[in-house]
Amino acid sequence: MDRHLLKVFQRHVADQCRFVLVSVPMINRAAAHGDHDQLWIGCQMFVVGAGNVSKALWGDGRHREATAPVRQPLRASLGVTDGSALHRVAMRNHFEHFDERLDRWWRESPTHNYLDCLIGPPGAIGGFTEIEMFRIYDPSPPAGPRIVFWGEAFDLQPIASECQRIFPIANREAEQWP
Repeated sequence: MDRHLLKVFQRHVADQCRFVLVSVPMINRAAAHGDHDQLWIGCQMFVVGAGNVSKALWGDGRHREATAPVRQPLRASLGVTDGSALHRVAMRNHFEHFDERLDRWWRESPTHNYLDCLIGPPGAIGGFTEIEMFRIYDPSPPAGPRIVFWGEAFDLQPIASECQRIFPIANREAEQWP
């Protein structure tokens, strides 16, 4: 990877990690005070920032297999492995392709029940199948808060911790221009 391009990618990763890290206290404050709007704004910022870091490190879904080897120098410069909590992009895809999820829900849900932006455990309200439960913020699992979408759970703490770890590295590396 060209050194100049590497530095630009490192800056991009640092910026996106900053969005994730800024969203964490926003989410925590909103959850503590029952501020529904701020919680979901924070969750959106968290998910998109983490997804953008993942795309920078490995490429997007359509081209990931071809792009991942090209981005290896970036991952190496930041000490990121394929075991990173940032590797998965499914959460970002659910949020970013919400329209496609709605189309699929409409086709597949016989009742068209719809639950979105719940704060609490997924089973807090009965009568919904997984495809009818969209964005759920579950504040209390043992490992910390998580977002659940269609039954797929995403623990926030490992993602936040990985962004916390690589943010200063990306910042420092990006500042070392040729």
